[in-house]
Amino acid sequence: MSDLENRLQAQLTAQALLIETLLDTMVSTGQLDPQALVWRLEQYLAAPKARFADPTAALAVSSEVEAWADMAYDRYSLATPG
Repeated sequence: MSDLENRLQAQLTAQALLIETLLDTMVSTGQLDPQALVWRLEQYLAAPKARFADPTAALAVSSEVEAWADMAYDRYSLATPG
């Protein structure tokens, strides 16, 4: 892996850790409803993507958004008992 790739991977990892910490803090203090967060992410996934967007890039973004929605759903125990 090149120095640039290592640096970018380090930045992405640090950003993900920061986002997860902020989410945890906001949920635990009642400033963020995790169910509403998951709903908004799902709305993004269901929305039609712009025609001019690169389909490969749009798919990659959708995949990442779906992963974040899944993480929030699992982390904040939004699964319905059953």
